Amino acid sequence: MRIWSPTACAWKAKTSKSKCEPAPACSRRQSVHSSLFTVHSSLFTVHRSLFTPPHQLPMKPILFAIAAGLCWGIGEVFTKSVLHSGKIGPVTAIAVRSAVALPFLWLAYWWLTHHLAREPRDWMHADGLTWLKLIVGSGLIAGAGGMIFFYAALNLGEVSRIKPIAFALAPATGVLLGWLALGEPMTVKKLTGIALILLGVVLLTGRTAPTP
Repeated sequence: MRIWSPTACAWKAKTSKSKCEPAPACSRRQSVHSSLFTVHSSLFTVHRSLFTPPHQLPMKPILFAIAAGLCWGIGEVFTKSVLHSGKIGPVTAIAVRSAVALPFLWLAYWWLTHHLAREPRDWMHADGLTWLKLIVGSGLIAGAGGMIFFYAALNLGEVSRIKPIAFALAPATGVLLGWLALGEPMTVKKLTGIALILLGVVLLTGRTAPTP
């Protein structure tokens, strides 16, 4: 079976007498195939994590985080391209994204609750405070507010700067709030990580000298 690799087109150009595709077309083809390969790897990671017992997969949270980062990184590059086309606005992109994702989320919910029994099925009977945190914190602040601000920034700025800033401040804020509100331990390792994150944000937001 022939397996594609990102360097397949370049290899073909060097080893074959026939002409390869034009550079832009070849580059787009490599980008699409690389994205599909990464998504396939992420789906395999999620599948392996779901069906492997926890004691056999101690790195499960890390694998999920890696899969999420890959999906977000690839997806937002496509989103940036769509927004820069000028044909679709940020809020419209969020609405379409949510509408497309919702059926898959409900399918995943059914699979995890009814088939794998990995999540509680009586979530509708949660107390009022839990519902308030879910609706206000996760729904309004993170879901609506965070996405609107992020897509607005993505529409105006470079994805190579907006993405790291937004997704670097999120864990730093989470660590601080986890320490202050949830009583999670604050260690030197965490403080060092927060300092490095903030330093990276400063470097990304600083003005770059114009090239001559």
